[in-house]
Amino acid sequence: MHLYKQEKLIPLKNVIAAIALFVAIVFICMFATGKISVNTKQNEIDTLEQALNEAAVLCYSIEGAYPDSVSYIEENYGVLVDHDKYTVYYSVLGSNTKPVIKVYVN
Repeated sequence: MHLYKQEKLIPLKNVIAAIALFVAIVFICMFATGKISVNTKQNEIDTLEQALNEAAVLCYSIEGAYPDSVSYIEENYGVLVDHDKYTVYYSVLGSNTKPVIKVYVN
């Protein structure tokens, strides 16, 4: 007969299972966060590329010619490009031919 209550110990396999589950959840969260970050960057690139294309078409419809450079679009059509973060490839073949616009991350 015991005078004091004895606490039951948690079996070692239950402790190991709980730790393994915790580690798995941490890795899943880290992976999901990285995936979201990549998707967000791609969305930023797509949005900037779309804005530049729309501004070029707007310039053509108003002025009758596509803009000569990205800086012209920035100055006259309000598109902001973070040149520290992105590099814009802008190739014009002629004033009446739609330019090729690609955005890359620095």
